[in-house]
Amino acid sequence: MKKKSSLVICILLLAFGAYCIYAGIGMVKSNSINWPSLQGKVASSYIDSSTSNDEDEYYVDVTYEYTISGSKYSSSFKTTSQTTKSDAEQDMLSYRPGSEITIYYDPNDPSSSTTSPGAMELWGVVGLLAGIFFVGAGGWGIRAYFIPEKSPGAGALKPAGTPGK
Repeated sequence: MKKKSSLVICILLLAFGAYCIYAGIGMVKSNSINWPSLQGKVASSYIDSSTSNDEDEYYVDVTYEYTISGSKYSSSFKTTSQTTKSDAEQDMLSYRPGSEITIYYDPNDPSSSTTSPGAMELWGVVGLLAGIFFVGAGGWGIRAYFIPEKSPGAGALKPAGTPGK
C-alpha cells in the first residue's frame, strides 16, 4: 500500500527545488561583477556574537550609506565570523563609522547593493544545483509512486543453473 505522505513529500521536494532554481536564476542574473561602483560611508559598525556548537563566534555588523543621483540609500552586511573577539576587533578597524567603503550597486535598482561583487552569482549557482537535485529527487519519487515496479514475468531470464523448459 502506497502512503499519501510520500507523495506529499515528493511534491514538497519539487516545489522547494523549483524555488531554489528560481532564486538561483535571479542571483546569477544579478551579475554584480559588472555593477558600477562608488564610494559610500560606514554609518555604524559593532561587534556581535553568536554561539555555534558551544563555541562563540564574533563578527562585525556593518551598516553603510551611499547616494546616487541625490537619493540616499543604506544597506548592511556581516563580516566573516571569527573565533576570538580580538580578531573581530581587528576586522572592525576596516569599518570604522565615517570611513569610506566601495559599494557596487544595481543600475536597474540602486537600492540593491553589495560590497562583495560576484558573491551573489556564486550563491546563485549553488541554488541552481540544489534546485536541480531537489526537483530530480521529487520527480523520481513521484514517478516511483505512480509507476509500479515491474516484477519478472514468465519470459524473464532465469538465473544460471536453473532448469528451464
